[in-house]
Amino acid sequence: MVVRIPSSLCAECKGRRRLCGLPECPLLDRQRSLKPVLKIAGREIYGASPPSVVVGESGYPRVSVMLGVPPGKSGDESREFEDPMGWWGRAQLRDILGLRASMVASAARVDARNPLRLYEQELSVAASSLRPVDVEVKADGPPVGGVSMDPLDLPHPPLVRAVGVRVSGSPLLPRRLEQLIFDDLSADRAVLELSGAGVDVYTIIRAFSMGLLGERRRRRLVPTRWAITAVDTIIGNDLLRRVRSMPWVTAHELYFTEYLWNRFAVLISPGPLSVAWVEIWHPFTPWASGEPAVVIDRENWRGEVKFLDGGYQAARLSLLRYLESRGRSGSVIIIREVLPEYYVTVGNWHIRESMSHVFQNMVARGEGAPEAVKALFKYDVSGILRQLMGKQASIMNYL
Repeated sequence: MVVRIPSSLCAECKGRRRLCGLPECPLLDRQRSLKPVLKIAGREIYGASPPSVVVGESGYPRVSVMLGVPPGKSGDESREFEDPMGWWGRAQLRDILGLRASMVASAARVDARNPLRLYEQELSVAASSLRPVDVEVKADGPPVGGVSMDPLDLPHPPLVRAVGVRVSGSPLLPRRLEQLIFDDLSADRAVLELSGAGVDVYTIIRAFSMGLLGERRRRRLVPTRWAITAVDTIIGNDLLRRVRSMPWVTAHELYFTEYLWNRFAVLISPGPLSVAWVEIWHPFTPWASGEPAVVIDRENWRGEVKFLDGGYQAARLSLLRYLESRGRSGSVIIIREVLPEYYVTVGNWHIRESMSHVFQNMVARGEGAPEAVKALFKYDVSGILRQLMGKQASIMNYL
């Protein structure tokens, strides 16, 4: 019997929560088959990790740690293989998939309760480095599997089972991270210390995931998916506490940007801090089949949300950073429209980066809400936003 799964359920689940009841997500299975496996001669792999690391969650606390290496690449030429901040506005879907398919991930099974072992081997330090680090991998066979898609993280490279990994280069850590490795701060406090010191969120996520942060007796490896959402949430909650007491914006402001066939419109209006997150997936995108799918989440000024969505947490972080930089608060609607050309998921990094860039492009500003909504509809080229959201009054209900 064929089971019909509503598009709205897929858009909310994104393959993570198995809301359909199936043991594996059929849409992720389809995406995994898109790219061929990298062919490598021999069983020894040399290259500089960008750095790139994934901690799996299956079988926790016995987890897979996968260090990504582009064979034969060294120094700065390896950086482009994992560079979300540098990719934005420049790299297209095919470029990103091509880069990820040109790497291998050396996988080893470890006990998440013993992160010290990876620290002693310098693997956790290499994974948290600010620059590419040369590594040598001894594999017990050729790469297996294609590029693996993840709704939160970057596409994972083909895997090789590592029988040995040696760090031969010199990692460079942020100075504050070097200090925190030997401190006994809580993980939350350590994340905020690093963020306050100007360390980028991707380095913080890798350090958090590799068990370098937190009270020393309680440190664990943290699966990458969990680490991404945790870091976005920790920093975002700290910003929320400050931003919600700031004065409101004085007019309705509309911002817009587009990248990787994802369109972002942000409407900030005078009023108490609140955020409405509206995701619209066009038909035949990864989380919608023959009909559009809509996911809506709301957060009030107290930080109460309907459900925890990783994409929203990534967008929220960039939004709150912008509001804090202005010393302003407001009622916000974020609309993410996913076009059919977005044929494969590449993780939440592009949401975080798009939301960092969107505030460089204010497209409308006015005293009245109707004018702002009218301007919003100008960017609704397909008509799907108007169709799904209805009249102007219904959009303003989200404020």
